[in-house]
Amino acid sequence: GVAVAAVAGAGVVATRTAEVFELLGRSPDLTGRFQIWESVLGLAQQHPVVGWGWIGYWAPWVHPFQGLAVRSGVTYLQAHDAYLDVLLQVGAIGLLAFAAFVVTTYVRSWWAAIDRPQHRRDRVEPYSTLALAPLLLMTALVVQSLAESRLLYEGNWLLIVVIAIATKSGMVAREDVPGPDDARRRAVRPETAPASAVAPSPHEGPSIPAAVPS
Repeated sequence: GVAVAAVAGAGVVATRTAEVFELLGRSPDLTGRFQIWESVLGLAQQHPVVGWGWIGYWAPWVHPFQGLAVRSGVTYLQAHDAYLDVLLQVGAIGLLAFAAFVVTTYVRSWWAAIDRPQHRRDRVEPYSTLALAPLLLMTALVVQSLAESRLLYEGNWLLIVVIAIATKSGMVAREDVPGPDDARRRAVRPETAPASAVAPSPHEGPSIPAAVPS
């Protein structure tokens, strides 16, 4: 049922694109984003491996950003897509590293949301609503990054770094949770036998009792 609904929805969007965007209050070219993306891709192809160098928000007085994205007299200072912006500035190498960072952080956020917290290996706690926060924030950031480049700058970049650190430290702490079996696994140090209990060596003869004076 869900798959059929998804296919039907995709068909409506594909055949009624103009009406769908009009309903959402957007133009069919996503407010000029298609034109900006085309310009960015054309420029990125000139230095596809390492890019043009990191600059953050575009400086329109610096080559090659002069006149790169101008629409209706407005100069845009970003690619309106975080991944295209990364590709333009630091190339395919930077894009792969950035994508890996986003994907791994999102996966850890997912596991943090569905894993029940543990304070001991033999005791599972109830689900926590707060554990959904990283996943919800990551979903919002990833969706926004498809039409905006704000994920790379200011508070959004700081937020994804905080989520990455928090989810990673949470997984490490979960792996180090102690349990009752840990003490049993520890090797017990053998006690030293007293000297009187040591058996005689087979090379030694039998002990001869001392003579008792009459």
